[in-house]
Amino acid sequence: MGHFSRKRVKEPLSVCNVQGIHIRPATNIYLLVEDYPDTSVTFSFRGRVAHASNVNEILALSAGYLDEIEV
Repeated sequence: MGHFSRKRVKEPLSVCNVQGIHIRPATNIYLLVEDYPDTSVTFSFRGRVAHASNVNEILALSAGYLDEIEV
C-alpha cells in the first residue's frame, strides 16, 4: 500500500447544465464525493463556500448555467 501526499488543487469550472446546479446534479456530486471519504471537496461561488459532502450547501450556492465556480 502506497503513501499519498495531501495536495490542494483549485480549478475554475463552468456550469454546463442549462438548469444550473439543482437537486439532481447536487445529489450526483454528493454521491461521487461520498466514494472518497478522506478527500475534502469544496465549491466557492460569489463569496460563498459549500462542502460537496452537503447537498443543501451545494444548492445554496445557486450556481446557474455558465456560472464559473471554483472547486
